[in-house]
Amino acid sequence: MPDAQGRAFRPDATHVAAIVESAMDAIISVDDDQRVVLFNPAAERMFGVPASEALGAPLDRFLPERFRQGHSHHVRRFADTSVTRRAMGALHPLTALRADGSEFPIEASISRVATAEGRTLSVILRDVSERVRHEELLAEYTRDLEQSRADLRALSAKLHDTRETERAHIAREVHDRLGQSLTALSLGLDRLYQDLDRPGPTALALARKECQALSSVVQDAIRVTRRLASELHPAVLDHLGLAAAVEWQAQDFGGRAGLVCHVDVDTTLQVPKEVELPLFRVLQESLTNVVRHAEARTAIVTLHLADGGLELVVEDDGRGVVAPARRGLGLLGMRERLADFGGTVTLSDRPAVKGARLVARVPWPVARREVR
Repeated sequence: MPDAQGRAFRPDATHVAAIVESAMDAIISVDDDQRVVLFNPAAERMFGVPASEALGAPLDRFLPERFRQGHSHHVRRFADTSVTRRAMGALHPLTALRADGSEFPIEASISRVATAEGRTLSVILRDVSERVRHEELLAEYTRDLEQSRADLRALSAKLHDTRETERAHIAREVHDRLGQSLTALSLGLDRLYQDLDRPGPTALALARKECQALSSVVQDAIRVTRRLASELHPAVLDHLGLAAAVEWQAQDFGGRAGLVCHVDVDTTLQVPKEVELPLFRVLQESLTNVVRHAEARTAIVTLHLADGGLELVVEDDGRGVVAPARRGLGLLGMRERLADFGGTVTLSDRPAVKGARLVARVPWPVARREVR
């Protein structure tokens, strides 16, 4: 750099010493034997070693033992080449060792200077712990994000399959049960018209008998219709609330599946309408899983306020939690149902007894989270 008169400025030893002393990065110089001959204040702070102790010490003192032999070889090879400077650790940080034994990542650049007293190797070191920590957090966040995307794609596919399965089930019920009932009703009406066209008491008796049979067909069709409507959306939930719906669902499902259900609900709860259906669907899914996967005979269903939250708990006496179930799509779907309300769903083995325990919890009072 030229001075005011345009002459090249050559810093003397005093200037260089001042620059080294005030540098923010650690600067260490070693001789041909790789012993420290310069150790600036930044290096003292970085390694926790005073210069008076570092001077004369081997450079590999500041490296973990597993790296010392290889590092010493690399330094000697650099000293014998024609290259005067080289950056190290830009892609993969090196590892240094503090006085307290802790390790930390560094980047370094090494340079060689020949003087009258011999060759000197100087290393400028930078602690990149914070950068590495941020990179690890970013990598972890990226992995979690990719896993979440994969889970959501799988959940979307499962929901699509579930909808198609439900549609197929409803179509079969409509075709097989309602279709049969309507066909029987149509044939019965034809017979009834024929009986009414005949004169005499015999025809009247036949007509009366036909009306009774048709009434039975109509009642069966009504039952099928109500059951289908209940599967699509339980009327008890709208008319009597979540507590009554939980009790009804547990008993109805248990009766159809051969599962003994014990129910304990707080009938005084006034649960907001918007959270009733998500919790009810969680109950349906969990009971289905108990029958399908747990090989259980008994289930216990409770709905109560506990520790500032509304808790729906389903316990069974089956074989407990199988590892894949902890990240299964069914559990993910339950969590998604409650996510808008800050809710959580956890699945664990029951303490001290055989079986699994599912807890769906929503903060109380319930408040829907705003989407930003």
